[in-house]
Amino acid sequence: MQQTTSNLSGCVQELEKLIKHLVEYRSDEGFENALADAKGIAEKLDCEAKFPDAFTIRPRRKKKIFDYEHEDESLADPTQYFKVNFFFAVLDTSIQSINERFTLLQSHCDTFAFLYEIPKLGMDKKDILKCSMDLQNKLTDSQLSHSDINGIDLCDELDTIRPFLTQEMTVTNILQYLVENNLTNTFPNLSVSLRILMTLPVSVAAGERSFSKLKLIKNYLRSTMSQARLTNLSIISIEKSFCEDLDIDDVIRNFAVAKARRVRFV
Repeated sequence: MQQTTSNLSGCVQELEKLIKHLVEYRSDEGFENALADAKGIAEKLDCEAKFPDAFTIRPRRKKKIFDYEHEDESLADPTQYFKVNFFFAVLDTSIQSINERFTLLQSHCDTFAFLYEIPKLGMDKKDILKCSMDLQNKLTDSQLSHSDINGIDLCDELDTIRPFLTQEMTVTNILQYLVENNLTNTFPNLSVSLRILMTLPVSVAAGERSFSKLKLIKNYLRSTMSQARLTNLSIISIEKSFCEDLDIDDVIRNFAVAKARRVRFV
């Protein structure tokens, strides 16, 4: 997901594989495999490969409000307690978090998915028209009643350009083909759709990585500072190559002139 060549379709496919793997891993067999791996690591580290007796907690008795309520059976075995309250709990939280976080990503992928298959579209023109109209509705501003593309024209453009494309061409290659051959005005709706698709972020990891020096900038000597100063120091750190070319003496001189408070008395 952090690669520059990643796209929505590939990202969704990898997430579906990840969720499938986690669901299959959440089983007694998966726990036994994890336990066997943990025992192997413990043996290499010369550690005792068993749960400590202190891990067993005293069972908590819950008062029954109604007579038909059944008492929960307490887990006296430390291994079973760990499997139910930690192993399964962590996997359930991970699966739920992935589903909730990437719901919008799945929605965008469903809307733009047919553009990834332009060279090998096997759909009928009616299906292509339906996908194009759905994309038009997605790119329509409800307040201004304005859309970035026309679905009917996009369908005709896709049907026209398909014979000139090869199956190995990606979205980037298709957009480059339109630009290099001066076809953006001939296929305006397709060009706009591809540009919007390519600007949809799959992950913000690249943006976060550029600010990885935050801990170096805001250390214990600079524990208190304003947001403006922190932003300026971050820019200086990120644009280090430009800062190295600056003449420090010239910067100091300009700063001194701009901040001079001496008044000459005649």
